[in-house]
Amino acid sequence: MTKTTLPRAALETRIDAFLAQQIDPVRTELPLKTYVPTPSWNRFDLGFKLLWLDGRRAGGSPFADRLYEEHIAAFSLGDMIEPGSDGKTGIARYRDDFDALMESMETSGFDPMRSLVPLASDGSLLNAGHRAACAIALGTTVTAVETGLEPKVFDYRFFAGRGMAEADLDASAIRLVEAMPHAAVALLWPAAKGREREVEQLIGPLTYRRALQLSLHAGHTLLTRVYPNEPWIGPSEENFPGIRRKLLECFSGPGPLRVLVFDAPPDLDRVALKDEIRALYRIAKSSVHITDTHREAVELAHLLLNPNARHFLEHGHPMAFAETRAHLETLATWRDARGLTADAFAVDTGMVMGLYGVRPPTDIDVIAPAPLPEGAPGTTIEQHEGGYHSAPPAEIPRNPALHFRYAGLSYVSLPEVAALKARRLAGQDREDLLRIEPLLVAQDKRPARRPLSLRARFAMLRLRRSLIRALMGTGLGQPLRKAYRKTLRRG
Repeated sequence: MTKTTLPRAALETRIDAFLAQQIDPVRTELPLKTYVPTPSWNRFDLGFKLLWLDGRRAGGSPFADRLYEEHIAAFSLGDMIEPGSDGKTGIARYRDDFDALMESMETSGFDPMRSLVPLASDGSLLNAGHRAACAIALGTTVTAVETGLEPKVFDYRFFAGRGMAEADLDASAIRLVEAMPHAAVALLWPAAKGREREVEQLIGPLTYRRALQLSLHAGHTLLTRVYPNEPWIGPSEENFPGIRRKLLECFSGPGPLRVLVFDAPPDLDRVALKDEIRALYRIAKSSVHITDTHREAVELAHLLLNPNARHFLEHGHPMAFAETRAHLETLATWRDARGLTADAFAVDTGMVMGLYGVRPPTDIDVIAPAPLPEGAPGTTIEQHEGGYHSAPPAEIPRNPALHFRYAGLSYVSLPEVAALKARRLAGQDREDLLRIEPLLVAQDKRPARRPLSLRARFAMLRLRRSLIRALMGTGLGQPLRKAYRKTLRRG
């Protein structure tokens, strides 16, 4: 990271005029810094933007397109107009501009003579979320100006309050964990009752929070992934018998598991933080677990913030068959030897049946958008085109409705496997469908209509926004804003 300064007069046209007008006129020289941005807790929108860029790289994704549109609708109260950008109206314009911006940064990098990324007093983004998302996706630097203005809070609560579905928030949270180099996931076990506000004060602002009601069966499978290398959990062929005592300690009582995602910079002592949280509950290690590495945080985010993964936790039996256990090792070795990421392919059909304990898998089928390296001699890994699936192979590992993750591997979701078998009806598909049917839960695929109360709130927010714009146009907006903030500080 490098730092310089910029005369205030040189800001003209390089940040939005409405932001430049708010900067304290006493500040004649503004600090600049060149750095690779990372997500912060108050810019939850970056997850949606990064998902769209992932889909763009894969040739397009209906799932990512929908999430991108939903989050822009939440930002703009449904009118799809960007403040400060004349003519930027409608989702097609948003997507076209985003695509052009990414293409420009791919070929030429970030041009600080054309624009700067405005930062708040805490270093977080004030706007320029699209530029920051492009830089994060590319791993390239941007030049930012430190405005000294108060931060904007577009956190997960903001988007939840504007009607975005929990599953969509989950998807953004997973992508943010992937993009945050120091992301951590804290699990407040059901045995830890209450005191979450105190926990959050110790942790700091949350990037995401999710409360999940899990059964003991789901808890058992989860704990095997929380403590996968501990000798006390016991052998896999016995379904890790050492987990049972830990399970009963952590899942005592009917309360939910709380999943807390936060940023844990390198200077944070995670062991000391766990000790402070445990002191609140006085039940030692049965109160909280905090991930030690980024890889662990990513795995737990995928396992707990994906509805298909939660279904697998509740109904799966991954250690039921020797064939499944052997194939899991084969797949992990094959993936690591070839440097493949978890979203480069998805394991299909037989292994999904094996993980759910429906029947032993006879082979390993995978689908991927591009040809994969061959398996090692003697293995049974076979890539197929996925022609019977409802989506192309590139979409399945990216869309949480079509896959789940377990032990660092992506699998086609059980409903999608059932749909494939219903379309194909070859071999033992009919028998498999009868076995799968009891595990499937009917899901309404229709998009939920925003409730009347939320639509009324949107109308009030639009009215408030119109009044603010009208006041700004008369010149009274800034004095009234300052008076309002002084009143808040006194309160």
